[in-house]
Amino acid sequence: MAKIRDFVEVLDYEELKRLKEDLERGGMILSSLVKSRLEQKHSEHGRFCAVCFADIDPTNPNSFTLHFGSADFRKRASFCAADCLEYFISQLKLDSVEKI
Repeated sequence: MAKIRDFVEVLDYEELKRLKEDLERGGMILSSLVKSRLEQKHSEHGRFCAVCFADIDPTNPNSFTLHFGSADFRKRASFCAADCLEYFISQLKLDSVEKI
């Protein structure tokens, strides 16, 4: 809640009035902003682990998302834990050695 307090404290008078009016009308604008931000956060991670296919919890600090590939064709893989990430990287190394 301290972050929300910090957010409210940096708003100017007009922004505070608009926020109050939105909340009095049911908070539809604020609700939409929060929903949009949550969807953005969820899309930062994949939905399933690229190795074991477990569900990814985007709030778990032990989940990882790896962005890799060439600059014109970036790929993304998400992992539920460090061991799945390590396995994935080891397989990438094996694939690159086999191509040589």
